[in-house]
Amino acid sequence: MENKAVKKYLSRLRRALTCSGPDRERLIAQGRALLEGFGEENPDPSYEDLSAAFGQPKEFAAEMLSQLPSAEVERARRRRRYIRWGTAAVLAAVLISCTVYWGLKWAKAQNVLRGDFYVVETVRPYTEEELEDQLRKLGIEP
Repeated sequence: MENKAVKKYLSRLRRALTCSGPDRERLIAQGRALLEGFGEENPDPSYEDLSAAFGQPKEFAAEMLSQLPSAEVERARRRRRYIRWGTAAVLAAVLISCTVYWGLKWAKAQNVLRGDFYVVETVRPYTEEELEDQLRKLGIEP
């Protein structure tokens, strides 16, 4: 079973690696091998022990990313930035749309509550014969 501190360190390392998926998996495998080797020498290491030996996960990730071409790393950073901004823009659009929708529904409800509505259908008056027929159908004597 893997140590919780190693899992935590690898999780933070994965988050700090800004590169393509296959490169990230390869670098994580290298990091896992280094951490397991450290774990064999120091049984049950804590997160602080790992940070002292390898540095903070962001620093360790920076060292590992130096193995990759800088253009590829920059492209991955731009892609991550676009995804974040795109997600924020979509969430903002959804929030604005919901606000406008519910605001319009609220305004319409306020108009109905105040009685500011109009009858669109015109009422045709009954003739005496039609009125008597309708009353008879309802069981009322005219």
